[in-house]
Amino acid sequence: HDDDTVAEGSSTAAGSDAAAAANSGDPENDAPPGVDHSGSTQAEREEQELPRQAPALNGNDDWHQLIDSMALKGLMRELASHCTFGEYRENRIRLNLQPGQEHLLTMNQKDKLEAALSLHCGAEIKLAITSGESGQETPAQRSARNQLEKKQAALEAVENNPDVKLFVDMFDATIDRESIRYPE
Repeated sequence: HDDDTVAEGSSTAAGSDAAAAANSGDPENDAPPGVDHSGSTQAEREEQELPRQAPALNGNDDWHQLIDSMALKGLMRELASHCTFGEYRENRIRLNLQPGQEHLLTMNQKDKLEAALSLHCGAEIKLAITSGESGQETPAQRSARNQLEKKQAALEAVENNPDVKLFVDMFDATIDRESIRYPE
């Protein structure tokens, strides 16, 4: 009978301790049930912990967007930028490495890119990279084309500027095309 009393007393004491902790002024203990000290509800925390949905990779444009969204750095970005999208099925991504860029494909860089894709997607991704012409534009090629287009647009803007035309005509001047700066 004394054991029951002790158990009840322990329960009551524990209940009193919990009540005292709840009124202690400690924000972690004062929070209502299901809310942590940061103000997040348990449902919000669980939603944040859910694995991200794998990206919709349906073509080369999606691959370009994925690379940009991942903010890859260094050789890993170089490797990804010189690849075109091949296929995405069942957490397996197949990429085509631009011919002449095979030096970028090391096991270390492939493993790092695979890990970065897995982290980004919230699921284990298996990556297969083969070298060969795909007939598609790599992110690196697209970037170079965009830079060239910006440079060409800046050159045309200078050459078509009425004030510049006036100076060229008036002083029999020429435009130094290499000195024209364009937005990066």
